[in-house]
Amino acid sequence: MSSIRQESKNGVQTSESTVTEMIFDKGTLSIILRGVVGVATVKKLFDDINEFIDDGLECISVDPSGAKGFDTTSVQLLIALIDYSKTYGLAYKWLSSNERLTEVAGFLGLKSNLELVD
Repeated sequence: MSSIRQESKNGVQTSESTVTEMIFDKGTLSIILRGVVGVATVKKLFDDINEFIDDGLECISVDPSGAKGFDTTSVQLLIALIDYSKTYGLAYKWLSSNERLTEVAGFLGLKSNLELVD
């Protein structure tokens, strides 16, 4: 991933790289996935999400529509992200669907674990 830039405008924090964009506003962290999502991308998401826990994080929403692909480990880590959000009492939702994510999760038998939007 390239370098990440963070800004704060009117209380809205953003973080952006060539693969993901994160926007934190009013307790909701919106994650926009782009490019090929691999294990390093999802690991970075975990690291970044931990920074928002103390800032009043209530909901994680993920938009995978811009992603071009997912490796198998990243799908397993996305499931761990859902479990993580439940452990910390956070709401978790998909903002859109992604055919490639659905395909890889289905191949692994993990589609129901991702609670994907159809």
